Amino acid sequence: MIKSMILFLVLIAGCTPNIQPRLGIPSAKKGDIVIHRDNKELTLEENGVQWMADSDWETETQAEAIEMAHGIVWTFGLGLGIFAEDVAAKGNVTKIVVIEINKDIIDLVWPYLDLKGKGKIIKADAWKWIKTARGPVDFIYADIWTGGEKDFQEQRARMKELCKRFNCEIICWNQ
Repeated sequence: MIKSMILFLVLIAGCTPNIQPRLGIPSAKKGDIVIHRDNKELTLEENGVQWMADSDWETETQAEAIEMAHGIVWTFGLGLGIFAEDVAAKGNVTKIVVIEINKDIIDLVWPYLDLKGKGKIIKADAWKWIKTARGPVDFIYADIWTGGEKDFQEQRARMKELCKRFNCEIICWNQ
């Protein structure tokens, strides 16, 4: 429905839509967040820094987590929704809860995802949310890293420690 309305508005305006076949997210800007095409890739940038792209490499870095995901899945960081869509398409996934801190990313990405009726978004800081969250949960995927390699390793260890109490599988991005 949303895609049809966008296409209709674009045709009226006489311009060409910039919608990627796999992810129906159009180019857009809100606040410090920019989503756009570059060499046929959809990218997400914040303050001019690219955080994610729908590239083969990005998909490969999530492949193990997508394969392992099952039951009730929590994911920290929405990005372009690649992980959320791929996991929602799996028959053995019953629910996917996405924790995203940035409302602009939620507004620009969430409405375009096909989560097969399994998705729920929560606007929150995952580092704070996880401390009071309650299960059940079967699988957690964390993709909210900042800083360099040393910071990444420290953050990943801290997140795994915070998630231990759920007694479920946890995978961190590019693990």
